[in-house]
Amino acid sequence: MMTRPSTHIGHVDTVFCCGVFIVPPALQSRARCELPSHLVLLRVAVVVVVFAIVAAIGWWFERHRRTDAPPQSADQVPGPRQLDRADFARPEAPWLVALFTSATCESCQGLYDKAKPLESPDVVVVECEFPRERELHARYHIEAAPLTVVADGRGVVHATLVGAYDATELWTTVAEVRNADGERQEP
Repeated sequence: MMTRPSTHIGHVDTVFCCGVFIVPPALQSRARCELPSHLVLLRVAVVVVVFAIVAAIGWWFERHRRTDAPPQSADQVPGPRQLDRADFARPEAPWLVALFTSATCESCQGLYDKAKPLESPDVVVVECEFPRERELHARYHIEAAPLTVVADGRGVVHATLVGAYDATELWTTVAEVRNADGERQEP
């Protein structure tokens, strides 16, 4: 170990060894370097400014990352708004429940069985399964299955159910549509 003669830094005796000033343990408590108060305040100010800049950048990115949801209008309801009743069985019936399904759709299985009890002299229930009824799916722009529509005698669609449903949901929807149109619900 090479040592140089003691050097005075302030009032503390140190030894220079291997490029480092070594302060004896007995003198370490007095060897602390104290910054003037204006430098401490400058350091605090720099930390606060850096934090404020980082927070502002984070806020700006968060604000510009999110976009508002697109405006919703009645035109964005899936499924047709008008049907040609001549395309379906019993066009003279006052109400039509049309199920647009697909042979490969698992959630479509059993929907016709849930809708079939609605069949009556006033309500016709029709299943339009893709690909067997490909032309009807294309004509009415059905892009996803299952899709169930409830239409009146003129073909105006009053309700649309997207996806699978339970029987009660469909029956309630049909009853509400028929009642809203001024027709008496059958017991």
